[in-house]
Amino acid sequence: MTQVQLPPAADQRSARDGAPLRARQLLKLRRQLLYLQNHSPVYRPLLERAGLSWRTLDDVEELRRLPLTTFEDLRARQLAAPSPDAAASGVSIAAVPTPLPTGDLTTCPAERVRRIYPAPLPAGGSCFFGVSDRDLSLWVRLAREALLDRGMRQGERVLHLALSRHAALDAALLALEEIGAVGILANLEEMSSLVEEGRLDAVCAPVSCAMQVEEALRSCEVKRGGARLARYYVGDLGDPAAWPGEDEPWGSKERRDQAAKRADTAGHAGAALLVGVPGIAPVLLASCPNHAGFHEDAGEYCFSEIINPESGEALPWQDGSRGELVLTPLERECTPLLRLRTGVVVQLHTGPCACGRSSVRLAPADVS
Repeated sequence: MTQVQLPPAADQRSARDGAPLRARQLLKLRRQLLYLQNHSPVYRPLLERAGLSWRTLDDVEELRRLPLTTFEDLRARQLAAPSPDAAASGVSIAAVPTPLPTGDLTTCPAERVRRIYPAPLPAGGSCFFGVSDRDLSLWVRLAREALLDRGMRQGERVLHLALSRHAALDAALLALEEIGAVGILANLEEMSSLVEEGRLDAVCAPVSCAMQVEEALRSCEVKRGGARLARYYVGDLGDPAAWPGEDEPWGSKERRDQAAKRADTAGHAGAALLVGVPGIAPVLLASCPNHAGFHEDAGEYCFSEIINPESGEALPWQDGSRGELVLTPLERECTPLLRLRTGVVVQLHTGPCACGRSSVRLAPADVS
């Protein structure tokens, strides 16, 4: 397999333990803790009990003094949020504001909440995360940088296959506009016609649709004499379609096998896979062009840890370490989170990558 090498200055992201990156993370975390102390009824008491304050925080590793959070914990809080039940409250229902699905995780005024996205849970139901204009701007910036880094350029005609509302797809579409590419909203049948007519340069689609997209593209590209389109697939870290693995606990083995085929189909087609985490950001990791795992693209905006999935004990962030990925976004206004367990076990690769990127790589734990 031919290895891809970036130009020398193409990747400006430092490795996780680089001093400049750690200093930027610490500054952002201090600001986030100050914001939470002033605005979050959920995290204010947790910070006080842990003795954590933005004034005295000296290292991002001090976050480990806080308890871990799961999606199920967040869902339980949202279900317990007060509802405008006049009989229970003893006041007129008109005097009680209707709560948002995000419950008391919301830390900004309701008028600044722009969108709310669901995160489906393995056992059923969903928890919800909101974004403000500021949050959305950061999400689009991350998507834009990932797409540019993986080859998208101004003026390209990009089919945007949005079969459902998804944070990563929304961010990708807005990023296309900022890049200056032309986003074409169409379905699979329309995509085939556009490819055969030579009116597309790239496709952006959910990774769950990778097999259908690739099947359609193979037929169309043969008719065009083998000319290939660029592919960009997006998905969630907790979705087996984006990141299959034997240790991945979501869904049946049959579903995981099908998901593995979709991800492999996308990878072998030379596609860029952009992976996010619900509630954190829609694009945090992006596939290495040499199939060497996923590069951590958002290290400045998200602090990552790995833990023993059984005991919750923090594990060293070093080459070869394996553990469950835990994430803390460092710049969130609407629904901030601290130490969210992703439920996905990964292996770290901190050494230089043949593609030229210096950022940490993560791979499913059963892949070396």
